[in-house]
Amino acid sequence: MSRRIPVNVIKYVIILAISEYFIKQLPIPYEGGTMIHEQLVITLPQIAVIMSTVTILGFALQYFCSILADKYGRRLAWAISLFLFGGGMVLMALATSYRMAFIASIPWGVSTAFAWTSVAWLFDHEGKEGLKTAYGLIYIVSVLSIVAGMEIALKGESSPRMVIVSTGVIALVLGGWVMTFPENYGNRSSSWLEIAKTGIRQVMSRRILQLIVLYSLFTAPTVSAAGMSQFYLEEKFVFSFNEIVQSYEIVFYISIVAALFAGITVLVLGKPDYRKLAVYPAVFMGVSYVLLPLAPTVSLFYILKGGCSFFSLITTAGIMILINDSILENRATTLTFVLMLGGFSKVSGHLWTMYFDSQRWEILFLISGVLAMTAVLFLFWAVKLHEKQ
Repeated sequence: MSRRIPVNVIKYVIILAISEYFIKQLPIPYEGGTMIHEQLVITLPQIAVIMSTVTILGFALQYFCSILADKYGRRLAWAISLFLFGGGMVLMALATSYRMAFIASIPWGVSTAFAWTSVAWLFDHEGKEGLKTAYGLIYIVSVLSIVAGMEIALKGESSPRMVIVSTGVIALVLGGWVMTFPENYGNRSSSWLEIAKTGIRQVMSRRILQLIVLYSLFTAPTVSAAGMSQFYLEEKFVFSFNEIVQSYEIVFYISIVAALFAGITVLVLGKPDYRKLAVYPAVFMGVSYVLLPLAPTVSLFYILKGGCSFFSLITTAGIMILINDSILENRATTLTFVLMLGGFSKVSGHLWTMYFDSQRWEILFLISGVLAMTAVLFLFWAVKLHEKQ
């Protein structure tokens, strides 16, 4: 903590705090029936098409965009993502029809495909200690950014069009700032196909990365459990409408406190220790999910829910650092491939939600906790292998 924070880490935290947490809160009040501005009225199915387009493009192009980052520069790819998002928002604000709004969603969607290039950029420049510091600071600063963004969005009197334009302009300015950062080109001499093969080959040959993917797949039910916990709380303790509204506020504040304490914990742990950053918090996260349906009071339920969030955030930071620390070359490509494989856990997590109805949510929490604790074995194995290396 006494060591001076590297300039690149500070820049990274500022950019992410603004681009990922602040400006993306601003359009929230306008994502309902009118979606973009008062003159563009589109239906809910059309909104669903636009948002689905953003999601599908982001997932489908992830690997291609990571190859671009490794070949032509991770800083460049990071800046492109901000330019695309900013341009998409400006176009969305200017849209006067559903067709124009749909076209504007394309650059917005493509921008999300560069999601992990900034992490690869930072690790190349500052290593695992720099990334650990960045995660700790992001958890703390993101809370302030989200609250500030929501306050402005909910209390501001600007028209929806101006809010969306402002979001886009801020993103464009941030993209220009990123272009002033030091570059890391990766492997310009290699072909696109060679870089693509390298990412897949590293995952297929490195046991540590394989074990991390297995961990992600085994923790899939926690995605569903986290999403269903609020509904389970309302039904178990038979909340009135006012109590439901109040519970959402409490859960929001719990998530803020969890993020703040997670950030502080990551920062004070000193040099990266994967047992403290990943293995131990993963165990406590699993225990929290098992105990969640057994909570006899609302207060204890809130405490356990906060524990789930707290330990999950620390584990996420530890695993992300461990993945980067285990990659030998073409960092953006390999990192993206690992996270794409692990990302299937989110899809399967939603399938768990479809299978368990409200009468069996206790079983979902129990299964989530047991599988999460079982997954720790894969994580511990990966850490042991890394320690031997």
